[in-house]
Amino acid sequence: MFYRELWRNPRGPENVIRNVWAANLYAEFALMRKIAKEYKLIGIDTEFPGTVAIPGFGGEFRSWAHINYETIRLNVNMLRPIQLGLSFMNSKGETPPGILGFQLHFKFNVAEDEHAENSIEFLKKCGVDFRQHAEEGIRFEEFSEYFNTTNFMFTDEVTWISFHGAYDYCYVMKLLLGISMPETLEEFYELFKVVFPVSYDLKFMMQIQHFRGGLQDLADQFSVTRIGNQHQAGSDSYLTGLTFATVARECFRHKIPEEYMGQLFSMELQSHDSSVPYDPIVINDTTYYSNPYY
Repeated sequence: MFYRELWRNPRGPENVIRNVWAANLYAEFALMRKIAKEYKLIGIDTEFPGTVAIPGFGGEFRSWAHINYETIRLNVNMLRPIQLGLSFMNSKGETPPGILGFQLHFKFNVAEDEHAENSIEFLKKCGVDFRQHAEEGIRFEEFSEYFNTTNFMFTDEVTWISFHGAYDYCYVMKLLLGISMPETLEEFYELFKVVFPVSYDLKFMMQIQHFRGGLQDLADQFSVTRIGNQHQAGSDSYLTGLTFATVARECFRHKIPEEYMGQLFSMELQSHDSSVPYDPIVINDTTYYSNPYY
């Protein structure tokens, strides 16, 4: 069966994205804890069953960021995530020997769990086996129990990397803490910075004049190679982490402005001073600026 196989890196048969189900959850979390002692940059991605609710516009919203958060809050509270991808790296983008990342598969029953039909059909086309998710998926209670005992949560020694990661973090926080999302954007950020003290959203960082697009578009611009299937959490988390390491080196010279930390694309709490001079970097005939509001 497709998900029983390990996704292999064509450049090296020992490099794989490890699939995690209920049966091997304990062993894989033990391996993650061991890896996290040395590899402290974690790419994160989730796959979830779409969007089924939008906020009513009769209420008072102070900004688009607040509207976006309300949309995310409503949907995360109503829905169940399907996959979680975690890829452990060092600052150079190097992964542990033989391990490109982990893809966790949650219990999800299409016949019972709420979802957007178009999102489910899309994920099926990407290779998601919903029968196996229903039969062998990880129960949320088990995930929360193991995840809360890891050495890479609630610590500023780990750096979390996402691409347009608001949904990713919200789903993990929901499962990890067993709570509904906070009512306001400000309350969310207070909790977010406790759970994920050091984080960067790659799309927020690259919200610049010369880049508009998705993760694959950005990776292509920097000649970063994907391993595995697009729109699978394991592959996407690996590509996110590796692209971040490349961007940090090529665009920021490993000196990312402090104000980029802890901000999520589309839910920004603070604006940036576009008058600050940053030198342009030209890569593959495209000019990038380290100031995303240039």
